[in-house]
Amino acid sequence: MPYWASLPDDLDPAHRQLITRLRALKDEHRLTYKDMGRLTHYSKASWERWLNGKRMVTRPALASLLAATGNDDELLRLHDIAAAPESAPDVAPPTGAAPDLPAVESSAAASSPRDAAGRDAAPSRVLAQLPRDVPDFTGREASVAGLCRLLEEGSADGPARPVVVSALTGTGGVGKTALALHVGHRVRGDYPDGQLYVNLRGTGDSPRDPAGVLVDFLRDLGEPDRSLPQDAAACAAGFRSVTAGRRLLIVLDDALDAAQVRPLLPGSGACGVLVTSRHRLPGLAGAVPLHLDVLPPSEARALFTSVVGAARVRAEPGAVEEVLGFCGGLPLAVRIAASRLASRPNWTVAALAARLADEHRRLDELQVEDTAVRASFRLSYASLPDADAPGGFTPARAFRLLGLVPGPDFGARTAAVLFDQPPRRTEDLLGVLVDANLLEEPSPGRYRFHDLLRVYAAELAAAAEGPEPSAALDRLLDWYVHTAAAASRRARPYVTKRTTYLDRPEVPGHPALAFDSYDQAMEWYEQERAGLVAAVSLAGRTGRHEVACQLPYALYGLLYLRNHTADWIATHQVAVTAAQGLGHGLIEAATWNNLSNAYHTLKRFDDALECYERALTIYQDGGDRLGEANTLANLGMLNGELGRYDEALDYNRRCRESYVELGDLQGQASAMINLAEALRLSGRLQEAARTAAASLVFVREHGFRGDEVYILVTSGEIHGALGRDEEALDDFRQAAERAHAVGERRLEAIASDQAARLLAAFGRKAEAAEAWRQALAIMRETGDPAAADVATRLRAVGG
Repeated sequence: MPYWASLPDDLDPAHRQLITRLRALKDEHRLTYKDMGRLTHYSKASWERWLNGKRMVTRPALASLLAATGNDDELLRLHDIAAAPESAPDVAPPTGAAPDLPAVESSAAASSPRDAAGRDAAPSRVLAQLPRDVPDFTGREASVAGLCRLLEEGSADGPARPVVVSALTGTGGVGKTALALHVGHRVRGDYPDGQLYVNLRGTGDSPRDPAGVLVDFLRDLGEPDRSLPQDAAACAAGFRSVTAGRRLLIVLDDALDAAQVRPLLPGSGACGVLVTSRHRLPGLAGAVPLHLDVLPPSEARALFTSVVGAARVRAEPGAVEEVLGFCGGLPLAVRIAASRLASRPNWTVAALAARLADEHRRLDELQVEDTAVRASFRLSYASLPDADAPGGFTPARAFRLLGLVPGPDFGARTAAVLFDQPPRRTEDLLGVLVDANLLEEPSPGRYRFHDLLRVYAAELAAAAEGPEPSAALDRLLDWYVHTAAAASRRARPYVTKRTTYLDRPEVPGHPALAFDSYDQAMEWYEQERAGLVAAVSLAGRTGRHEVACQLPYALYGLLYLRNHTADWIATHQVAVTAAQGLGHGLIEAATWNNLSNAYHTLKRFDDALECYERALTIYQDGGDRLGEANTLANLGMLNGELGRYDEALDYNRRCRESYVELGDLQGQASAMINLAEALRLSGRLQEAARTAAASLVFVREHGFRGDEVYILVTSGEIHGALGRDEEALDDFRQAAERAHAVGERRLEAIASDQAARLLAAFGRKAEAAEAWRQALAIMRETGDPAAADVATRLRAVGG
């Protein structure tokens, strides 16, 4: 076709025939260069060079094109003829070996031919030092395509440009070397002057000296021994000179830092460089960074299947998901787990999952022959800097202590308490761990481990000698208690009855966080909730009974506000056991009471009744009149919901009498509200209305703002039952306003929903829709199961 450029005159006949056939294939299928790149994952620029005779097309690229277009292998045979040199070239071995391959002991200089004067002659062989590609490389398609495109375009003919450098970083076992080698083999045809490879041993005890690496590179490139420079700067300058004008691919594997890499970079030209490191390399100017994360579930499953076989994966899909979950998407862990299964045909996948389920043995199981996840992590841990640490507090020490953190993630202040270090120093330590890819920072100021690294850090913490780990954990748990209590006070300032029974001292040098608003308090709680719940479990397991009682008590109001009933129940069940271990009946009774409220919220009335009765018995036996009165109030509400109205009225009158005798004004207010509700449920509406009106006067007189919300909701329900709908609407609207002002979000949603129902009944659909939107937003925020019903009502009015 007329658009084809003329081929170079000196092109080999077989190469010319191959290009002619390829051009015909392109025209036959009406392909653009972009189409060819999309079909083969090789760049448009590469295909343009190959079909214009500037380079020999690589065999993998040609095979990909033929597979995509449905052609036979005749062109592959023609390629092999065209690519075969007149005599087989020597192949220079790698200067260093990949971490998982034995070192190859050789140097180009050892076999270099010499001229008559004894000087080294220019080498005639092609440098091909890349270790072999991973035969079953799986996934990372976007990363592979991006790196190939970058390196292929960087090797193109054209004006001088900076060397293309890509820095692949990530934690140990994430597959940096595998990706670099896979990409290197994909693009090596674009670098006809060969490939250099070196393992820089950045995570070993003795990282390679750049000067020594440069000497090896210069020898491999044919420089005579006697002309090799003696100092590092001269070696680097010599390397830049020798590589000028060449198209070389250089893979610098397992770099320690940017300082080790910089001297090994060519100065300019069409060279490409791939650097891998467990450390982030911010000091490597001009490098294109690529941080490798763990594999997504689909790619982890594909890797596992490629090793184990599809039949075993299909037979036990649930167990496969368990195993992959324990591996956390870490390619090294997935490959080891799969290899163990592949070598044991009689094992089931479920059997391996059961072995991995034990967190204390998980890293023992993730080992096959001389390859182990723990060994990979140990190299990263051992490479942490330990010089000039203020007070001797090193990043390695910080990593060990972080193994004590009970939750999946944590904030910088949490770490500062654990380390017993100032916030600024703590942030520096965490930054070192993030740069070493031993810790992740998913959002500013929030940190987390990969699951397997967390297990490794926990192992180190458990093996540490001396009192430091135990003291650090005590410090953290006490700080959790005080900060949770501060958050609860800010979120529910209207609750003044706070019986704690246990007083724990503040942590010296680390006071509880101060919260300026409801939103601040709830944001901290939501961020730390998983860790706080895990801390309760940890305190219970390790015999820290006081914390195991006190922390759930401090969390009670926060759990209530967010309707986190599963965590509410789990933490308080631990607290009951801990209280029994302490032999402290009053703490046990308070915990039974709070646990009952969770069951009551879930309408598990039998469980709630049993817990309330246990609490009441303990309070009565211990002579705690206030605790007894609180429990009587709860029993009154529960019996009212169960339709036992006489019992409900009796409990409410008894609790009110107790509060009066104790002089507890807020208790009296609560009892009056509960009595009004019991009277409503029993159908004694006029008496209920009089009691509610008296209650409202009482709570306003004494400034009980939270109780005012409750009595307004109750009053609204009573007025509604009496058919006094306008008064009911006014009650619910006032209740929603007061609830919003004091941060009682759940009652705000209930009052808004009730007001909306009345508005809809009045035909005021726009106002009803607005009230339901407010209620729905809160219910979704707090996880209220009534949200679905509210959404249905909202749609019914066109909202």
